[in-house]
Amino acid sequence: MGGRVQISFPQHAAALLESLNLLRLEGKFCDVHVHVGGRIFPAHKSVLAAASPFFHDKLLLQDGARLLLPPAIDPDAFEGLLHLIYSGHGGGAGVPVGGSGGIL
Repeated sequence: MGGRVQISFPQHAAALLESLNLLRLEGKFCDVHVHVGGRIFPAHKSVLAAASPFFHDKLLLQDGARLLLPPAIDPDAFEGLLHLIYSGHGGGAGVPVGGSGGIL
């Protein structure tokens, strides 16, 4: 008695990220709305902050649920970047080169 059992769920991180992405796509539990080029993207502050020093710093400096990004950032590039952040997959037509403004 009193021993510890080691438990491992190798797919836990991937499943968690997939669930967070589905919640984002459904607009559930999103606590920030990122405004980019006239479009609004719901997201989770903790996911953005964990994925990017840029977002970490921006979100520390503001208190609200609205985050405005510089006009130089292309909305389609940002959408691809969000997909990359939430899925770990990107590239191809999903993340235009140079359009994300150095956010990652």
